[in-house]
Amino acid sequence: MIEELLPDTVAVVEEIGVDASGPVPALHPEEAAYVDRAIAKRRREFALVRSCARRAMARLGVPPQPVPTGDRGAPVWPAGLLGSMTHCDGYGAAALVRDTDLAALGIDAEPAAALPEGVLAAITLPAERARLRRLAADRPGVPWDRLLFSAKESVYKAWFPSPGPGWTSPRPTSRSSRTRRPGPRRPGPRRPGPRRPGPGSPGPRHPGPGHAGPRHPRPRRPGRRHLRPSAPAPSSPPPGTEAPGAQGARPRPGARSGRPCSCRGPM
Repeated sequence: MIEELLPDTVAVVEEIGVDASGPVPALHPEEAAYVDRAIAKRRREFALVRSCARRAMARLGVPPQPVPTGDRGAPVWPAGLLGSMTHCDGYGAAALVRDTDLAALGIDAEPAAALPEGVLAAITLPAERARLRRLAADRPGVPWDRLLFSAKESVYKAWFPSPGPGWTSPRPTSRSSRTRRPGPRRPGPRRPGPRRPGPGSPGPRHPGPGHAGPRHPRPRRPGRRHLRPSAPAPSSPPPGTEAPGAQGARPRPGARSGRPCSCRGPM
């Protein structure tokens, strides 16, 4: 049934009408360790879909190999393969494809019945629930809520093992809880303040030979007005030519320019 929905490059193996009291297919040691303490029904479903997966490997020309479970519960496929498994009461299936043919693969099977009470509100948005009510009014015999759940589960299985940011649950997310897409950040306004040197940064720049360095305003003393002289200060007269009474006198600033001294405070 599922193979009718998938490309021809995908190998699908299904088990329909599985006896819940039948024998449990054999598991590899690394597979059996994951369900060692599980109930019998869980071990049977776990082994059934892995048996389907090994038969799908054979259809692709790959020797049958174990399919252990990763840290987060997802199956770990052999190198070069992608796959997905699903099971429900009386049914189990596995779909495998080479990673050169598809980038992702996800399948899910559900019983044709309405979802249990409270599940629909946890997995849908208000707009989706409104759409489901319209579909139920047009075709009341289809369990549209379960169909939507199965579609989301299939997408989740296809997305989950892919690299990069993923979902932590199949619940819908709003715009405010979206994760940032991988890639370079878009340029934006810089924040004020000094920038920290990053990894591999050459550090602070030192002025080279002949470089005067950064110019900083010189601090001024309080109470003093700095004026630029309008003429150079007079040079000292030769010895013996001083004016009478000027022996040892110190010239006053501004005397040659005719401007009064504007100094304030002690020199």
